[in-house]
Amino acid sequence: MHLDGNTLFAMTGVMIFLSALVATLLYKLNTSVPGPRGWAWGNILVGVFFLLRMLPAPVPEWLSIAVANGILLLGQGFTYMGMRQFVGLPPLPAVPYVAALLVGTPLLWLLDDGNARVALVSTGLLAFSVATIAALVGRSDGSVIGRRLVIGLFAVNAVMLTFRIAMALGSSINMVPNNGGGGGTMALVLFVWNIPFVFIGCAGMVLMVAERLASQEARRAEALAGEVRERERVARLLTESERQLSDLVSSSPLPILVVFPDSLTVAFLNQRAADLLGPIQGTAIGARLPDLIDLGTVGEPETMLQARSRPPGEPWEAETLARLPDGRRLWLRVSAAAVGFARREALIVNLNDISVHKDLEQSLDAARQKAETALEIQRNAMAEQRNFLAMVSHEFRNPLAVIHVAVDDLTAGGELAGRSLDKLARIRRAAQRMRKLVEDCLAEDWLEAASLTPALQPLDTADLTRSLCADLALLHRHATFAVHLPSEPATVMADPSLLSVALSNLIDNAVKYSHPCEVTVTLSVERDTVQLCVHNPGAAILPADLGHIFEKFYRSPNVGRRAGAGLGLYLVKRIIEAHAGRIEVDSRDGAGTAFTVQLPPVNPVRDKSLPNPRQTAMNATVASVEMVH
Repeated sequence: MHLDGNTLFAMTGVMIFLSALVATLLYKLNTSVPGPRGWAWGNILVGVFFLLRMLPAPVPEWLSIAVANGILLLGQGFTYMGMRQFVGLPPLPAVPYVAALLVGTPLLWLLDDGNARVALVSTGLLAFSVATIAALVGRSDGSVIGRRLVIGLFAVNAVMLTFRIAMALGSSINMVPNNGGGGGTMALVLFVWNIPFVFIGCAGMVLMVAERLASQEARRAEALAGEVRERERVARLLTESERQLSDLVSSSPLPILVVFPDSLTVAFLNQRAADLLGPIQGTAIGARLPDLIDLGTVGEPETMLQARSRPPGEPWEAETLARLPDGRRLWLRVSAAAVGFARREALIVNLNDISVHKDLEQSLDAARQKAETALEIQRNAMAEQRNFLAMVSHEFRNPLAVIHVAVDDLTAGGELAGRSLDKLARIRRAAQRMRKLVEDCLAEDWLEAASLTPALQPLDTADLTRSLCADLALLHRHATFAVHLPSEPATVMADPSLLSVALSNLIDNAVKYSHPCEVTVTLSVERDTVQLCVHNPGAAILPADLGHIFEKFYRSPNVGRRAGAGLGLYLVKRIIEAHAGRIEVDSRDGAGTAFTVQLPPVNPVRDKSLPNPRQTAMNATVASVEMVH
């Protein structure tokens, strides 16, 4: 049988177009598999190459040969791109066009040298065969037999192409297949390889796609089996969760229901809820919650569905006055949270009876209102009392002043005998006690008025102490005062009137309980405090009394018949504390009693390098003053 070039071209062309048809069907029927589209276009272009070589060319032969060979390389490039896509590699779309340009352009100058054209085109085809093998080797794409078949096919094709290149370049035999039937016998022999190459390549493509689809189906089946197993696991968990939820609801000491939010149908409830609602548990399940209990606006579906939008761990809550079917009214705290029950979305609702709590709240509100009313009445009474006391004290001041002036005038005349002078002295002392009692009452009234605050202003305690001691020395002519003051101002922020009351009470107490009647007043400025110490050598305060001497109206049993109301030291402590200060007492047998007042100075921070003001005061000649009468 004689095979000429036209017969071989026709047979190969038919095989190529059949292969293109198969690749197209693979692409259309299995769009999820990448690659067949490139194979289809590659076979179509190779088929066009064979048509151009078989049919008479309407253009010059040199142009027809160049175009046909360029299309051949372009088709092989598309086949190579399809193989890359099939195994998951980037397609490199510019490669076929670049290869066709690089190989097709030199063909324009090789028209007279057929073997050179064959060698050049075969080199391009060999490059694509080797590249295809490199793309397929070592890939795990779900295709094993088909991929190996195609790799072996392109390996044999590479060997055939290498032999063709060697024959074209190394011998004088014409390697160009003659489409006229003569010449190029060796070329025809080598060209017969194209027929099994196309057939086996088509079979390899089909086998690769079939294995890929089988692999995909296997993975899909495995994924489906895994999904089924997961759903079964979830179903078991849901069943177990529902059982646990039912057990939890049943064992809860609170009335709890599980309702479906779309219709508020009761799906489950515990015995406490059944007892609260009235009907037995069997008739309550399946009924609508609004038919079992009237919760007002709280029981409306739109309101209870707010529980679905709350974050986990934060249930929706509301209080309502509910009405039961038997007419009873209860205060309920309704709380709801979203749960899953019977494989549906549900709400777990807690109906907590807070009627006793509400009754207690109302009782507390009523008691609070009564207490506030009583407190307001007490405040008004105390205000009236303070007004009355202020009026009485003010009215006492003028008569007391008149008595003092009259006694002074009578004493100054020198016309009275001894007994009359004694009586005047008793009148003076009684008037003085009355004056001090009025001042103490006014100071105590100010301290009890919590809305008032001291009128603070810078005050030199050295001047104040000096003035008070001078006045008290005139009043207590039988007493001896030793006053030690610093040479520089000892300024504090104080209310002059209140601080005068405190210091005069302190010094007056020292005179009252001193024996012999000697009072030592020492004022010093330390680093962060102004300190006033009042000392008398009298009998020590009993240890049992030390914890009570600053209490209001407290008087020690051993004070004897000394006059007093028990307000002095109480006022001293309150006034000093109102000035952010403190008072301490040190009383020991044989050493007397010392009261120490500490007040914060205006400028408490001093440089350690500066002289101690107390030491400066002790060294100054004007610092120590003795008043003896």
